[in-house]
Amino acid sequence: MDQRQSHLLYSRFTVAGDDGAFKSPMARRLLAYWRDKAGDRRRPAWTDLNLMDVYGIAPNIMVRDPVDGGRDFRCRFCGTALVSVLGMDPTGKLLDECYAPEGRDMMLARYHLVLSADAPVRVVGYVRVVEKNLPTGFECVILPVSGADGGIGHVMMVLDFAYDPEEDEVPKPGLS
Repeated sequence: MDQRQSHLLYSRFTVAGDDGAFKSPMARRLLAYWRDKAGDRRRPAWTDLNLMDVYGIAPNIMVRDPVDGGRDFRCRFCGTALVSVLGMDPTGKLLDECYAPEGRDMMLARYHLVLSADAPVRVVGYVRVVEKNLPTGFECVILPVSGADGGIGHVMMVLDFAYDPEEDEVPKPGLS
């Protein structure tokens, strides 16, 4: 079998119209921190951020850096709670090195929306880890962060696996 993780992803994602769209305390906390650090700017710079400022949610945070204009993304940081759910540590690796094509393509679509909209993106859905054979619900906020050149150099996100999506947000996948 391929060395990449095999995930089936059921989710919906959209540019967040307003901060009230987020229900997860983790998503709201990271979004408030991001907005505070951005100040009058469209987004904060990577140098403005310190994961120790959001220590309580850091285990659920991931940071990825676009490679070749967003053709792929390299994982800069992956919190321990995410490693536990994923069953692997993607730190330092490209999406192509970690995930099966359907999972990689879904993540690329989410990250491309962040790059093109240059705004927070809300994701709600399920990660179904085949080895566990359980759908795991989540809400996520994905945020653009400026790099050294002032453009989007990173996407930062928090995934709250305590969030149970409502049926009208995304249907729960079957266990088959």
